[in-house]
Amino acid sequence: MVPNADPIPAPPAKNLETKFVLEARHVTPARALIEARCRRDPVWPVGVVLSVYYDTPDWLHLREKLDGARRKSKVRLRWYATAGEETPVGTAFLEHKARRGARRKKMRIDTGISATELAGLSLSDPALRRVPQLLRERGLPVPGALLPVFEVRYLRHRYVDPCTGARLSLDSEIRVSRTNAVRVLPARPFALRDAVFEVKGSLDDLPEGLVGLRELGFRKSAFSKYGACARLLRYGHRSFRGGVA
Repeated sequence: MVPNADPIPAPPAKNLETKFVLEARHVTPARALIEARCRRDPVWPVGVVLSVYYDTPDWLHLREKLDGARRKSKVRLRWYATAGEETPVGTAFLEHKARRGARRKKMRIDTGISATELAGLSLSDPALRRVPQLLRERGLPVPGALLPVFEVRYLRHRYVDPCTGARLSLDSEIRVSRTNAVRVLPARPFALRDAVFEVKGSLDDLPEGLVGLRELGFRKSAFSKYGACARLLRYGHRSFRGGVA
């Protein structure tokens, strides 16, 4: 089952998203500690997440991220697959996330498009270019020339903290799995050297039962998979096509 539902009976009063970064080599001991202290998510304990990120011809969203702008946004098309065989599951979701200083807003739309269909499309396919129109139809002022740029794939383990009800996720094996050759010059697939742990709920730090994760190098960070992968594509491989190369 894809993670459409909140796995806890009642969401916390606050809805914070706090991220921590760790080196990928520490994922195995981190998972052991988390699974000893937390419940596995009853809806979707483990699976693969695939996200196609959109940006403008002059890379507006990437520039906002790299420049540390107070006003920033991102648009992505996300779907899920089973762990192991990586069979696409369900339909894809279009997501818009905006940040204005400390304020965050997120819209998530079920596109009704089969994940299996999307997994087989080229990132330059016109069908993917039309998807952001769903946001405009809901009144969001997204740029008019959004294009798919690359796809990020990672393995996600999800948990629930039994003391606070916070939702936890551990994302590892983060890599760029496909690029749109119209926007990004071809590059070999690669994985980041970091993994990401996220706490969603009323906490702005690690749950008390997981403070031992700090010994594995967990550090609080405003980490962006899009920003990290884009930087590696720009500086570690070949250049982008467009205004930020």
